[in-house]
Amino acid sequence: MVLNVALHYVWSKEDAEEVSQDVFVKVFEGLNQFRSESQLRTWIYKITVNTSIDFLKAKQRQKRGGGWKRLFMDSPDWNDRLLFPFAHPGFDGEQQEQADQIMRWVFELPKQQREAIVLTKLQGMSYQEAAELMGIPVKSVENFIYRAKKSILEKVNLNK
Repeated sequence: MVLNVALHYVWSKEDAEEVSQDVFVKVFEGLNQFRSESQLRTWIYKITVNTSIDFLKAKQRQKRGGGWKRLFMDSPDWNDRLLFPFAHPGFDGEQQEQADQIMRWVFELPKQQREAIVLTKLQGMSYQEAAELMGIPVKSVENFIYRAKKSILEKVNLNK
């Protein structure tokens, strides 16, 4: 679960493995602080998401130093994820191209729609689990998923 969640954020198997290592160190070091108010899986998931986001921020800071990318980075529509293919080890060939395109569309979704899709469709969580993790009502999760699916289907139909 940790590796898959990290992959959906960092898009690189090597980076996801690095994030996963950091997550397990944090889990080990913080296990005595776990208060059992939520499921262990939920707690680890939150650590994974936060560690992935921190990893991306650190990587972004390192890249700001120079190169052609700097010309575009300050643009309001700059999206670092559009430069790199989604490299999931479970896909190959044409499947990889399709997965890459779908993940690009998922990444373009508003944050809460993206999180709802990743949690329920890619991580296999129930709507209840996703709602608990996101800190929102189940009905909101359903709404975010509906809007996300509609948006992605519109893009699929445009690209036929």
